[in-house]
Amino acid sequence: MNPDRVFRWLMLVFLVVAIAGLANDFFPELFPAIVLGHPMIEAIGSIVTAGAAIIAAWAAMNGLSTWKKERDADFAKALAAEMYRYRQSLHAIRLPFLTPTDLEFFEAGKEPQQVDRMVRRYRWRRSREVLNDVNALLAEAELRWPSDIASAFEPVKKIERELANDVTRYGVLESRYGALCDKQRAGQNSDEKWTKEFDKDAKERCELEGKLNDSFNDDDAFRICIDAAFVPMNTLLRTKI
Repeated sequence: MNPDRVFRWLMLVFLVVAIAGLANDFFPELFPAIVLGHPMIEAIGSIVTAGAAIIAAWAAMNGLSTWKKERDADFAKALAAEMYRYRQSLHAIRLPFLTPTDLEFFEAGKEPQQVDRMVRRYRWRRSREVLNDVNALLAEAELRWPSDIASAFEPVKKIERELANDVTRYGVLESRYGALCDKQRAGQNSDEKWTKEFDKDAKERCELEGKLNDSFNDDDAFRICIDAAFVPMNTLLRTKI
């Protein structure tokens, strides 16, 4: 039943009762069955008083519930916005090109030669900064919805750990490959040793490079996995808004 409709009907009933009581006080000749001093007057007064108290209590409880829902909705919107930022930051790790922010960071650090080797780790660190903002809101979300928030966020934590491991491992392989190239240019490796060392990591490095580079196709597997990890949180927050 709609609470607002119930409230309006109760108000109408008690308004009629109150008007009847007042009419009896000022115009007793219009109500021959209810004269001044009749027990019905006291009954009407008691009903009006009790009804007013009930309505006031009900309105207070309903108002408190409405206020809490509004607060939850505002909080859910704020958390949803941070979750969107975090999801985008994970996607940004896989961009197959350098962004202006990437270039600005490395140029400021005067390490442009390390861009190819370091950019994904740098992007991952940026995503962790966004995650810190998300975690601050999650701490409050656990107090609001303790039975829901942990399970909804778990897929996001899982995909973040997988991505972190891949970025770290790829960085190691890239550094190893760079060192191998430096030795080759310096003439410190024979062709046989070069081939052996290159072949040792080539397959894994190629697989990780494919996984960590967004193909921008609709069927990009890892992008789909990232988006899917955020679905439980989006579903939960949708019920709170």
